Parts: sequence; C-alpha cells; structure tokens
Amino acid sequence: MIWRVLDFRNRHRALFDTGTYLPLAVAGRKEEHICAFARMHGDELAIVIAPRLFASLTNAEPQLPLGPEVWGDAMLRLPSALPFIFSALKVATTLAMIGAIVSEYFGGSTKGLGYRIREDAQLFRYPESWSAIIIAALLGILFYLVVSAVERAMMPWHISFREE
Repeated sequence: MIWRVLDFRNRHRALFDTGTYLPLAVAGRKEEHICAFARMHGDELAIVIAPRLFASLTNAEPQLPLGPEVWGDAMLRLPSALPFIFSALKVATTLAMIGAIVSEYFGGSTKGLGYRIREDAQLFRYPESWSAIIIAALLGILFYLVVSAVERAMMPWHISFREE
C-alpha cells in the first residue's frame, strides 16, 4: 500500500508540493483517533484520513481497528462552505430549468417545453400547454429534490439534518 501512496504523490507532485493545506474536522466519540486533511491545487483535491492511537481503540488486543464497532459514530466534517454551495445549487438548478424554458419560448426553438407551451397556447390548445407547464414545474422540483438528497447524504452532520 505504501508504494501506491508514494506513486500517487509522485504523479500529483504539484498538489502535494504547492497545494493548499486544509485541516478537516472530525466528529464523534472517536474523533481524537483520526487525523484528516485535504490538499487542493487547481482542480485537484486529495483527502487524507489516517487513524492514530491504535492501542486504545482495541484495548491493546492484537487486532486491526476496523469496522463500526470500533469507530462508532465517527465522521468527517467537510468544510463549512458546503451548506452554502448546496443552497446555491438548489437555486441554480431550478433557475436553469426556468431559463431553458424561457429561451425555448422566445428563442425560436422548434423543440422543447418552451416551444411546446408557445405553440399550443397560440393554437388554443390550452390543456396541452398547461400539461407542458406542469411537466416543467415537476422537472424543476425533481432537480431540487436530487440536489437536496445529495446534500443530505454528504452533510448528515449539518444542524439542519440533525434530529433532536
């Protein structure tokens, strides 16, 4: 395993030589047993997580500290900007849907929901036009829910997801 880590470091020399160091917070009852940090350089990111103080994890028994029975509720806390990034993504996905429909509506497109809404409304086919509007609204909601699900999966530690 050591040669793999050294090979990775060699292939990503700038990341480790000049990349930004970012300590990562760990939460849980075993947080003092985990060292975690990230290195960032350009579009590269490496997250390093290493266990420490092994003997106290296994009560000095000759076993590896593996599994949830050893680590319990320990988890890595990602940088505090992550909630803001997800908030922006939720707004951006719904606005992108609106922008696509408006551009199809006014842009002279010959396909898409915006075109369908415009054409059906001009031909007095209001049920079809409203159907396209409802589909567009449901797609916007779906995009929002997908981003929300990813946010919940990536940030279970955030206060908005904790159960009291």
